[in-house]
Amino acid sequence: IGRPGQLPLRLDGGRLHDGEVDLRVISAQASSAILFAALAAKTSVTIKTYRSSRDHTPRILRALGGEVIRESDKITLRPSRLRAIGECSVPRDPSAAAFFAIKHVLSHAQVSLVLRDLCLNPSRLGLYELLKQCGANLVIQPETVSLGEPVGSITIGPQVRPLQPFAVYDVN
Repeated sequence: IGRPGQLPLRLDGGRLHDGEVDLRVISAQASSAILFAALAAKTSVTIKTYRSSRDHTPRILRALGGEVIRESDKITLRPSRLRAIGECSVPRDPSAAAFFAIKHVLSHAQVSLVLRDLCLNPSRLGLYELLKQCGANLVIQPETVSLGEPVGSITIGPQVRPLQPFAVYDVN
């Protein structure tokens, strides 16, 4: 462990058993890896978190028939048989549209910009919520749900009043 050019990690194989994981990192990827491992092993797992991270995997697992229980600081997955996905539509990433949204707000355009078919998962909309707090003429409109994810449009209208300043605080 810790040799140059290698990860400081050692993996020992074995059967995965029911249990609780105390996840001290804020990582949707780490949570997802644990959930997928439990799903593959047909075992229950509870993940204790200290701050929420993106929740795409629990939403999709639940939409596919997984028994996912969400409490304030815990996610539990019970052994589940998921239904086949078949054909699905993957919504667009709201982060990919951020440049266009900010440019539109700052350009004082007299027309509306409509960003369609976006994933409107609340964990992905921080920038848009911040723009609203600053006074941007912005409406988030959920229209449907796809595999547990809200999907819809964000309309940014003409900016009729000056934007208000904002502050960013470290919440750790």
